[in-house]
Amino acid sequence: MITINLQKGEWLYDDNQKLGGGGFGTVFRGEDRSGRPIAVKRLRPPYGGREMDIASFLFGHAFQHVIPILDAGYDQNAHSNFIVMPIAEPSLSKLLENTGPVDEAKCIDIALQISAGLDEIGDIIHRDLKPHNVLLHDDVWKLADLGLARFAEATTTANTMREALTAPYAAPEQWLEERPTKAVDIYALGCVIFMMLTGKPPFPGPTRADFSHQHQRVAPPSLPNASSHLRRLVASCLSKPPELRPSVSNVQAQLHKALELVRTQKKTL
Repeated sequence: MITINLQKGEWLYDDNQKLGGGGFGTVFRGEDRSGRPIAVKRLRPPYGGREMDIASFLFGHAFQHVIPILDAGYDQNAHSNFIVMPIAEPSLSKLLENTGPVDEAKCIDIALQISAGLDEIGDIIHRDLKPHNVLLHDDVWKLADLGLARFAEATTTANTMREALTAPYAAPEQWLEERPTKAVDIYALGCVIFMMLTGKPPFPGPTRADFSHQHQRVAPPSLPNASSHLRRLVASCLSKPPELRPSVSNVQAQLHKALELVRTQKKTL
């Protein structure tokens, strides 16, 4: 076990037990001084500063639908920034991999929890919302991995925009390297809902060039077995122009309505 010292004290992690990671950092399994399991993310420069800003913001808030930050800071011995979080599993991606598509009521319930997380983070834009970054923690689905996130008023380089793409879930304006708004998260949520109901994202790719063309130019397929209300909502989330997509609050209202309709329909059967 490797010991790191951050703002709240000492934490341990095992660099042989990797939980995940990407271009911005690696997540390892660890434990606190009482032996309770934790996840420790070791950040890679030069992106550590931005993610630490996000972590500092989250650290001061008790969100219900965002994975909490237990500690964050720079360890002098490791010469790296770290973020400490509770262990949360499974991911929504793992759930869908194990069970296949979910029914409409469960899909709407999970989408409501995701949208609640988007609402809680306010002006922060996640920019990489996908099933892999939605985790189950304390029986609640929560947003995770805000490593690519940015505050709405912050500047973003074109290079960062290119790196931020997860091709099956990236909005048209991300492919065009335009300044992102909260609408990119709404688009990604539409893709996630589509994935939950069908077991696949709305566009098949498979190459990066294919995804770019499809997200920008091709109309998304209609959901075959969803209610008309949910189909309309997903279609609006997947609108090509960002200004035509609904707000987070409107998405939540429409999801509540869709859930009410599904429950009413079940009662009449």
